[in-house]
Amino acid sequence: MAPGWNDGENEASELTRITHKGVEVASLGKKKQFFSYAHAFLVAADSHATAAKDKGVDGEVDGMMCVIALQNSAVGAIKVVGKGHVAALEFFDEVPDLKNVRDMLTHFDDYTIGKGDLQKSTDGKKGPFGWMPMWNSDETVAILNRAKGEDVPMLYEVPIHAALKSTADLVAAASKFLEVELSPLLTKLTETE
Repeated sequence: MAPGWNDGENEASELTRITHKGVEVASLGKKKQFFSYAHAFLVAADSHATAAKDKGVDGEVDGMMCVIALQNSAVGAIKVVGKGHVAALEFFDEVPDLKNVRDMLTHFDDYTIGKGDLQKSTDGKKGPFGWMPMWNSDETVAILNRAKGEDVPMLYEVPIHAALKSTADLVAAASKFLEVELSPLLTKLTETE
């Protein structure tokens, strides 16, 4: 059977059930699967971040793909350690716009026509909307977004190399949580200078 598929036979024989406040969250096997995906997306993000840096102002596509891979990596790692883990809290503090920028890039079709979640009026006002992704360096994906009824657009930014480091720290915490040896990539990205 392919990895990730479960025919139900092994469900009851998982080594450990993970609970939080008495509620079953995930089995150890599932947490290892989440970690595996988190690491795979981190590898992709690292590749895209490197390509974006090498291409400079022409690296916009790699910068966008890096943001998407970083958020997916973070989701997997958070499924392992939990949202309240110190590494997750630090990650949220260091990269506050990552999820929103990833969502805007992933749902570009809705944002282009003013139907994105962050473009909805918060006070019932109607009016013009705006959405403009920007890439003007080898470092930052920025999006100006204006919700309906707002006068001033909101700036959402992801400095991809700093976000790569923060995400790597989070994935490393998941690795330690599962008692999995750090990969060479995690070791490289989590080194302090």
